[in-house]
Amino acid sequence: MNICDIETTIEYSGIRVNGLKFYTIRKPVNNLPGKTLSKKLIFEVYPNPVVNYTQIKFEIPVTSRTTLDIYDLNGKLISSLFDNYLSAGLHTIKWEVQSQNGTSLNPGIYICSVRSKNYVNNIKLIVK
Repeated sequence: MNICDIETTIEYSGIRVNGLKFYTIRKPVNNLPGKTLSKKLIFEVYPNPVVNYTQIKFEIPVTSRTTLDIYDLNGKLISSLFDNYLSAGLHTIKWEVQSQNGTSLNPGIYICSVRSKNYVNNIKLIVK
C-alpha cells in the first residue's frame, strides 16, 4: 500500500419490512495507511419496550440537516419528531408515544429512523 493511498469503505446493512428496506450505513474513519478505525455512532432508545414515553439518544457525524422519524411496519410515517439542522455530536429527544396528530399508538413494532448528511440509522421500537 502506498503511503498516499486512502482507503474508503462503506458497509450497508438493513432490515426489510413489507418491501421497504431500512439501511444502516457506517463509514470507517481512515487515519493512517494500513489502519482503519471504525467508529460506531450511538443510537439508543430507552426504555424499549415503550409504554408512555421514551428517550431517543443519537449521534450524528457532521453538522447537517437531520430528521428523526417513526414508521410503522408498512412504511407509513407515524410521527416526524425532528427536522432541522443539528451540530455534530450526541443528542437526546424525549418522545411521548403518540402519532403526528396526537392519537395513541397501537401496541406493536415500529421503526425509529435518524437521517443526516451521509448517515442513516434505524432501530426497532416496541410499543406496549
